[in-house]
Amino acid sequence: MRALHVLVTLIVATAAALTAARPTLREVVFSVAGFLLAHVIRRRFDLAQRLTRQGPGRSDAPQDGVLLLNEFVISDVSALREAVPAGLSGSCVADATKVIGHLDQQMVGFVRRSPFVQLATVDATGQPFVSPKGDSPGFVEVVEQEGRGVALRIADRPGNRLVFGLQNALHGARRVGLCFVIPGNGTTLRCGGRATLSRDPQLLERHAARGLDAKLVIQVEVEHASSNPNPSR
Repeated sequence: MRALHVLVTLIVATAAALTAARPTLREVVFSVAGFLLAHVIRRRFDLAQRLTRQGPGRSDAPQDGVLLLNEFVISDVSALREAVPAGLSGSCVADATKVIGHLDQQMVGFVRRSPFVQLATVDATGQPFVSPKGDSPGFVEVVEQEGRGVALRIADRPGNRLVFGLQNALHGARRVGLCFVIPGNGTTLRCGGRATLSRDPQLLERHAARGLDAKLVIQVEVEHASSNPNPSR
């Protein structure tokens, strides 16, 4: 940076000297060109200095709206409902009319066509975590249980050995949430219930893929389910 500053000063001084000595046309042209070049270099130098002072990711843009103002923070359900009034479909899993206590046949078909599901869990401190799981459509097994509704079995494949979600599924009420999607389909299927982890050799073999048995199987006893054509809510 200092070298650039010296160069700028030298060019400006040379241009001034040429101008004061009754220059020829050629000298005038060189003088004007030198002045313009010095101006451009100086602007680049100033810009580089500003960026250095600001650091990465900073700008001179106004900071209005960056900080959350306490007066607008939503901290309870009444404030939430003031912002988003309740409709006729209910407000939570317990009273929403579109939420049912099992998977119907249309939902079962959606699961069997879905190549991707997100598994949501909460750890012992209340920290939530979402684990994506995917494979060929039908990788989630649908188990019809007589008198007990439908259960879902999700294979855990050999991978990075990070078991955040699996550990969380062993805490507290051992309940998990699932969100199934089908690429190109705007509908989502959300469901959840009690989770059980199994390493039954027969199950691991049945859920093998690409020549490798599953490491374990997550079985979810579905307790609530809803299908939503609008994934934004």
